[in-house]
Amino acid sequence: MRILSKVDDLDAAYLAAIVESSEDGIIGKDLSGVIRSWNAGAQVIFGYSPDEVVGQPVQLLFPPDRLDEEDLIVQRIRRGERVDHLETMRRRKDGSDFPVSVTISPIRNAEGVIVGASKIVRDISERHQAQMELVRARDALEEMVLERTKALEERDLLLREVYHRVKNNLQVVDGMLTLQALKIGDAQARDALMGLRSRIQALGLVHQQLMGSANLRTFDVAPFLRELTRNIVGGSAGERITLFVDASALQVGLDFAIPLGLVVTELVTNSLKHAFPDGVGTVSVLLQPDGLGQVVLIVSDDGPALAPVAAESGLGSGIVKRLVAQLGGEMTVRRDGGTTTQIIVPLTELA
Repeated sequence: MRILSKVDDLDAAYLAAIVESSEDGIIGKDLSGVIRSWNAGAQVIFGYSPDEVVGQPVQLLFPPDRLDEEDLIVQRIRRGERVDHLETMRRRKDGSDFPVSVTISPIRNAEGVIVGASKIVRDISERHQAQMELVRARDALEEMVLERTKALEERDLLLREVYHRVKNNLQVVDGMLTLQALKIGDAQARDALMGLRSRIQALGLVHQQLMGSANLRTFDVAPFLRELTRNIVGGSAGERITLFVDASALQVGLDFAIPLGLVVTELVTNSLKHAFPDGVGTVSVLLQPDGLGQVVLIVSDDGPALAPVAAESGLGSGIVKRLVAQLGGEMTVRRDGGTTTQIIVPLTELA
């Protein structure tokens, strides 16, 4: 019995040492809510010494709006239940409230009767502060995203309005050129005006495509080329010219689309004017990436080869050369049973 008593004494001493050295607050109370034990961790957390709190009601540690918690806790303890990691608020000696995590277990006597409860209190101020900082950061980020989204929506609305106005203004100029061309008797001057009209229509089509795109900055070049060339061929030669367009689904921006549209307009118009004396033939337009970081534009016809002077002089040819240079591209012309113009442009220029 002496040995068992010594073992029990050692166990009790060992347990007491653990309780006293714990950084968590470990508080013992009876079922009346009176504090019966108070370790060093509780003193650090709450600021009270054992002499100040032992014998006092545990509600001393509660903010006024949390006093009802104790009755609910006692009810659960009397039923033999354990309360795990209850996150709530408690009050320090200096009157400041702080967040805690509390685990409460019933205490039984030798007969197994519940006579009180043991509370383990952990100060979670740092974790709570980190969570609050995270919430504030999230709220700030959400606010920034909302502001950014609003700014982008306003900019998109402005861009759409600008494209719309530019397109409308180009249509007005197009109409004025058409009326003026009808009044001019000189065929060469009339052709010059109609050529200018085709270029303006190409510009208008670019802005129309941008207005219809999702991001207002790029659009699929394939339908653009099909509509552009269809308008040119349909307005110039009707159904006697066969048009073939093969374009990859490349996303292009304004800085590429405008030069591209003008180049295709000039080359297709040149074929229609000079390649088909009898008004019958085929015009092909191909736009494909070459797999080497470049995109290749090929405009060809199957009409009689053009004379060098007719193909390489004049306003249209000068425009094409300047536009190709603007895109950082290279142009070659081949005449063999027709005229084929090949233009190679770096893919980096598409946007």
